[in-house]
Amino acid sequence: MMPAFNGFMLAVGSSLAASIVAKVTVTAALGLIATWLARGNRAAVRHALLAAAFGVLLVLPLASVLAPPVHVAAPIAAIRVAVPSPVETATSVPSVTPEDGGVRVMPSTPHWATLSLSDLLLAGWIVGMALYLLPVMIGLGQIRSLRRSGLPWRHGQSAVERIAPHAGIHRHVKVLLHEALEGPMTCGVLHPVIVMPQDAENWNEEDLNRAIVHELEHVRRCDSVSRCLARVACAVYWFHPLVWIAWRKLALEGERSCDDAVLMCSDATAYADQLVGLAKRLSLAQRSLLAMANRADLATRVGAVLDSRQRRGRAGTFAPALACVVAVALVSAMSPLIVVAAPQGQPRPAFEVASVKPSTLVHPYGGVFLDRRPKWIRRGS
Repeated sequence: MMPAFNGFMLAVGSSLAASIVAKVTVTAALGLIATWLARGNRAAVRHALLAAAFGVLLVLPLASVLAPPVHVAAPIAAIRVAVPSPVETATSVPSVTPEDGGVRVMPSTPHWATLSLSDLLLAGWIVGMALYLLPVMIGLGQIRSLRRSGLPWRHGQSAVERIAPHAGIHRHVKVLLHEALEGPMTCGVLHPVIVMPQDAENWNEEDLNRAIVHELEHVRRCDSVSRCLARVACAVYWFHPLVWIAWRKLALEGERSCDDAVLMCSDATAYADQLVGLAKRLSLAQRSLLAMANRADLATRVGAVLDSRQRRGRAGTFAPALACVVAVALVSAMSPLIVVAAPQGQPRPAFEVASVKPSTLVHPYGGVFLDRRPKWIRRGS
């Protein structure tokens, strides 16, 4: 069992792409396991753990290339090497001179035919990454278009200016209306913007305040940055199922963290009814690349909102700091590791290649003595 495992590790360590995929698998699995272990904690803590895991995923390729390598020896059995004899070597070399005495030109192999399987897999990885990055670029372009074409909303702006100080936000947050949206969304980092659907003008004051508190929590947490970077990581590792599972969990825990902020100042039943109404609008509307809410996730969020046993609140300082420390430790420990072979014992040749022995002569009175005469004398005798 161990020789097979060591051989697998050696095969993975011999390829940079394979070693990166192995490290990504370990990182994503650790992030999901940590999230499961923290299932009884606050949603903000679970989101911090997953965000740290995605940070490791983004840094791993660059760190694996730039970090000084640290070789890890994998013991393997010594291989018996068969060394050909001089006679076999001389007779096994094919002659390249034709019978007519001319010069034979060996046919050249095309470059594409010499590509190894690892080269083809790396090329497929790059092509898939480009295809999965395309929706991200299109979505960013749509967000830019929404910010330019959205209409200022004076009533919503006054509500944001009234609620923002209580949410811990002391910078200007712009509020826009856009008819292309099914639900509220937040975008921007340095200049954040809350974009509300066109029918938000008809919402009652309580529903509007709850939606604004939710979106302001996104602004405070800079969730637009973490979601965008995590989506880029999913495009880079588009073939890895654990990365997509972690992305789904990250998006859900981010929304639940903002829901917890709403529940600190609102009734859970009323907010659950509002989420159900949002789910109905999403079921009737045309989904787009910019949709920030998922109907299945909304059902999970409604259940979490109505669960009084859930711990709520912000993550604080300790949990994010601990997640960052663990992320740095993972990058430092895993990125330079390279598995190399460590043979157990020296390989032995399959036969005796050469034997050099001094010539001996028989003494006329018995016994044997070494023939130390010059070579030209021994040849004449």
